[in-house]
Amino acid sequence: PPRSTLFPYTTLFRSRVNPVGTKLQTNDEREQEDLDVAHFYVQSGDLQGAYLRSQDAVKIAPDDADAHFALAEIAMKLNKRDEAIAEYNACLKLDPSEKQAKDARKALARLKP
Repeated sequence: PPRSTLFPYTTLFRSRVNPVGTKLQTNDEREQEDLDVAHFYVQSGDLQGAYLRSQDAVKIAPDDADAHFALAEIAMKLNKRDEAIAEYNACLKLDPSEKQAKDARKALARLKP
């Protein structure tokens, strides 16, 4: 069957409205929710869950330094050194002036051999 038959709500999702007519989350709202949940998971000791939610935040908002910083912090806690370095660098590239940029530089200095 044609794709439109398999996914009858495709046009509704494109317009950011679900079938019952209520507004869906914006990308900014979804990113913030992912970061909030990631923070909750870190606090509760679920680093893998935090890692997955921060990855989602980066996918939704690849140009947001906060999302990259969060992913870098969690990757570092999971001993994913190369990924942490890449994410800290992405954070610095996107916004080198924020306070978190200072923290990213410190973390990079600790991670370098």
